[in-house]
Amino acid sequence: MQDHEKTQSLLIDELNEMRQRVAELERREADLEQKNRALSVSQDTLRSLLHSSPEPMVVYDAEGHVLFVNSACSITFGWSVKDLLGRHIDYVPEEYLPQTRETLERSFKGERVPPFETQRLTKDGKVLDVYISSALFRNEEGQLAGRVVTLRDITEFKRSENELRRSEYRYRTLFERARDSIMIIGLEGDRRGQIVAANPVAAEMHGYKLEEILTLKISDINTPESSEKLSEGIDRILKGEWLKEESTHRRKDGRVFPIEISVGVLELENEKYALAIDRDITERKLAEQALRESEQSSRLLIEQAPIGIGIMQDGVLTNVNPQFLKIFGYDSMHEVLGHPVEDFYSPEDRALITQRRKDRLSEKPLPMHYEVKGLKKNGESFDLEVWPTVVDYEGKPAILTFCADMSETKSLRSQLLQAQKMEAIGTLAGGVAHDFNNLLQIALGYSELLLVGKHPDHPDYRNLHTINASAKRGAKLVQRLMVFSRKGDTKPRPLNLNHEVAQVKKLLERTIPKMIAIELSLESWLPVINADPVQVEQILLNLAINAKDAMPEAGGKLTIETRNITLDEEYSRVHLQAKPGHYVMLSVEDTGHGMSQETMQHIFEPFFTTKGGKGTGLGLAMVYGIMKQHEGFISCYSEPSHGTTFRIYFPVVSTELEEDSEQDSAVPQGGSETILLVDDEEFLCDMGSQLLTRAGYTVLTATNGRKALDLYRKERIDISLVILDLIMPEMGGKECFQELVNINPKVKVILCSGFLSNGTAEEARVFGVRGSVEKPYNMRKLLETVREVLDED
Repeated sequence: MQDHEKTQSLLIDELNEMRQRVAELERREADLEQKNRALSVSQDTLRSLLHSSPEPMVVYDAEGHVLFVNSACSITFGWSVKDLLGRHIDYVPEEYLPQTRETLERSFKGERVPPFETQRLTKDGKVLDVYISSALFRNEEGQLAGRVVTLRDITEFKRSENELRRSEYRYRTLFERARDSIMIIGLEGDRRGQIVAANPVAAEMHGYKLEEILTLKISDINTPESSEKLSEGIDRILKGEWLKEESTHRRKDGRVFPIEISVGVLELENEKYALAIDRDITERKLAEQALRESEQSSRLLIEQAPIGIGIMQDGVLTNVNPQFLKIFGYDSMHEVLGHPVEDFYSPEDRALITQRRKDRLSEKPLPMHYEVKGLKKNGESFDLEVWPTVVDYEGKPAILTFCADMSETKSLRSQLLQAQKMEAIGTLAGGVAHDFNNLLQIALGYSELLLVGKHPDHPDYRNLHTINASAKRGAKLVQRLMVFSRKGDTKPRPLNLNHEVAQVKKLLERTIPKMIAIELSLESWLPVINADPVQVEQILLNLAINAKDAMPEAGGKLTIETRNITLDEEYSRVHLQAKPGHYVMLSVEDTGHGMSQETMQHIFEPFFTTKGGKGTGLGLAMVYGIMKQHEGFISCYSEPSHGTTFRIYFPVVSTELEEDSEQDSAVPQGGSETILLVDDEEFLCDMGSQLLTRAGYTVLTATNGRKALDLYRKERIDISLVILDLIMPEMGGKECFQELVNINPKVKVILCSGFLSNGTAEEARVFGVRGSVEKPYNMRKLLETVREVLDED
């Protein structure tokens, strides 16, 4: 019973204990159910929070398998929850797998892993830059349960960051490698005026090291001029304007140089700075100066050019120089610009000019220059030479033309041709005179020999005298030819031209018909000229006689005038024969029938005459030659029915020359010496030999220089004198004389010639010739000269 009760008691205790356990279990079950409900709520809340997060999130378990991904993760990477759940590692680019595994291992070992940047793959293969941060979570027992990973897509941020980095690199590169100086200057507070940043060019440009220039203020490199400009423009800069102008800066060594500056405001970290970009323009300034000088030189060359310059485009003038206006007689450019080119040429040449312009623009081969008739503003035509060439002018083809008024040149050319013709005629006349003189020498010499000792009653005396007189007239004709060819002898002396004119007037009044009035218009005072009075008289007589013949039977007026004249460079440039200087002008003017231009071209030629058979044609030729000998010149102006005016210009002498005194000639005496007579004309040798032999001399003869030298070498001891012709074949007189001097330095020589001028005689005396005689021989003059030379020591 007791056992039963004991057993029953035990059973009751167990039952109560079981009930307690059941109650505990029920309580625990209720608690668990409540916790499960709370956990479910919590999980739902967590899941809702995770899904609502804008950042992609992944939950891993303790082994690293994906337990959960939120919506943002699927949206960002394109992977669905099914694609990711249960994966050990999400989709990582291959190159980042080692890093990802290492990070997971460290994380699940409980190490703290700081946030880091890596990459993930999207479902479509795109690589995204992500920023990963993670947190571990544990279970109720405190054991590691898993890891929550947040992935932030930083692809755009990285792109912007990289772009910013590249941009910063570009701007720094531009800043540091810019060819211009760049400086950032403080505008506010303590930094006002301080150079806070500068590129290497700024330092080099100003002569500083980079670290040195950053210690300076802008005033340290500014000149007073640039500082003043910056102060004046600071308000404009602060208002946002850019200040652009030229200024100057100062280098470290003190040298000032020009710059081109551009300054604007720059705001950094809420502070305002000035950004100054400077360019050294020293070379540009030098180039501009050189360009200005070049342009000035070109402008001077064009504006001062002695020829006209014009640019023609589309058939009209677009630009000309001052000389162009002067050539065509215009006063200003607006009178010619825009006018057709043809307006500046005579009508007969306009078609040619138009065609030439078209051909030149089409690049047809054409002459480099040609002559046409230009047309002045007043309608006057003139000779014009043009040099056209095609150029590019303001992007279009144009014709650049150089032109020159050839009227004066043609006139000078005509004068030159006339002068050359007169020179040629003079040379011809001199040659004719020389040969004619030798012929006259025969008649004169032998007639004089035959007349010696003959009484006037001798039957041959009259004939011989006639021959001698005719030969002398021929000799005078030869002298006129000599004067024209300027080989005749002159005896100039200081002369008052008014006195000579007055003397000639008295002679003219007796020789010119009374119906011709002679009027004098003489300058009250005239300077002295150096002239031969006999030749001045010949000039006046010849011109007066020509004037008399040109005036009709009813008479007329002959006016003789003297004036002081000064000729300048301009006159001499136009008149070929004239030289600048002071002259005495002698003018002879008549009221006769005048001459045509064609006649005037020939009036100074020998033997040209308008008087039919009444004149020799040597009067004006002799006047021309006389003026050449006197280093003067003659001009003529005449028109049919308007008379003729001759103007003769004698140069004024600076000092008066002493007049040669006349000396009475002594009676020629003969002698017994031996004389060598050298002449290429045998009859002249014979005649001269007879003259000298009759005077008692012994005469040896030679017909050329070489024979004379051979004879002189043989007979040197006996020969006392040599009479030497100037012009001979094979060896001339001068060359022969030099050889004679080489043989005997003391040899006595007389030079003879048919046209012996003062210049030739003086030149001969310089060479050492003792005397000179002129052919045809004058017996008295020849014997006088021979005796004088022989009697010299």
